[in-house]
Amino acid sequence: MRRFLKNKLSVIGMVVIIIFILIAIFADQLAPYDYAAQDLTSMYLSPCAEHPLGTDNLGRDMLSRIIYGTRISLLIGFSSVGISLLIGTLLGCLAGFYGGKVDTLIMRFMDVMLAVPSVLLAIVIAAVLGTGVFNLILAIGIASIPSYARIVRASILSIRDQEYIEAARISGCSDARMILRHILPNILAPVIVQTTPGTLKYASPAMFHAMVAAAASEASVPVVMHLDHGSSYELAMQAFRAGYTSVMIDGSHHVFEENIEITKSVVRACHAAGIPVEAELGKVGGKEDDLDGGNGNGYTVPSEAAEFAERTGVDSLAVAIGTAHGVYKGTPKLDMERLSEIRKVVSVPLVLHGTSGVPDDAVRECVARGMCKVNYATDLRIAFSKGLKEYLAKDPEVFDPKKYSAVGREYVKEYVKSKILVCGSNGKA
Repeated sequence: MRRFLKNKLSVIGMVVIIIFILIAIFADQLAPYDYAAQDLTSMYLSPCAEHPLGTDNLGRDMLSRIIYGTRISLLIGFSSVGISLLIGTLLGCLAGFYGGKVDTLIMRFMDVMLAVPSVLLAIVIAAVLGTGVFNLILAIGIASIPSYARIVRASILSIRDQEYIEAARISGCSDARMILRHILPNILAPVIVQTTPGTLKYASPAMFHAMVAAAASEASVPVVMHLDHGSSYELAMQAFRAGYTSVMIDGSHHVFEENIEITKSVVRACHAAGIPVEAELGKVGGKEDDLDGGNGNGYTVPSEAAEFAERTGVDSLAVAIGTAHGVYKGTPKLDMERLSEIRKVVSVPLVLHGTSGVPDDAVRECVARGMCKVNYATDLRIAFSKGLKEYLAKDPEVFDPKKYSAVGREYVKEYVKSKILVCGSNGKA
């Protein structure tokens, strides 16, 4: 709550919402006239003392109609979201939890719905159901179901095989209870703080973990300490011993069998302590920090991805579909069909690396096709540097890093907020 109150824009937004809700509740008392009352002698009046916003072609008071209209607007908004959230969450739970034919049937139906623009779909549904506020609510709610179903399914896929879920299943917990008590409460999106091999040149894993742990103790959402692109088994074990709660081992520069062996060794060590492991198959090109993926992209082969996931027991898999690390010189062209093929044969959550610079529409499509985690890095640094440069340009004499660093962080926060909306993670943490 304190963090919320410190954010002026959030407080202002909440006040505006409360005002609209109060207007809707007390419309009978606030409206100076009946919203439907007609006065043909007062048509098209300009704003005046009796009619502050004027009248329409039937002499109805515009202010009164707007006040009463608030009720309908809020009713449609809240109700349609409630319908899509309820049904989408239910379908996502069923698809993610049961998998197999259930997952295929539900998700292919969602794909069909996603193929039609949501506005057009809502219009078609409304035309079939007929006129009326209730039918409009149903039309909008139904059209938005696929987005919620996809998000919930992806979140459940990331945790359904965790040990505590298996323990609940072994203890005789019913499917419904398992979903309601153990799975849904744990799909809140976490804050992921990660270090790369390049980052760890400046401080040890233990030092970074200690700083993050102190901040995490005051956070209202889960905080994950992640090793990104761990370049060796030794580095992965350093992060493991330091207390990291997530480890990525990147053996993509090795041949297929060597990648499997190094990944298996990290999985064995980390799984013994309940730490999830991410791996990479295929080559995400580009250059960032000390990570050099080369010039060409070695795309992930779907059949190899299925074998890799099965043999290593990895918890998530980063795949190569045309993205690259670092700054793009042009617009990346992603192989969406390849992603769909990989999703069909790989049961673990998929991860997209090298997302900075990828158009938002492409990211949305990747999420819709099954990407469960999307990595941004370069654009975060660009945002921070932009804020810092603008501050220094205005005040070149400043010497306190806390001042210009704070501006840089605000730029990063705004960028992250925008990408949360792109990925459909808003409201989940």
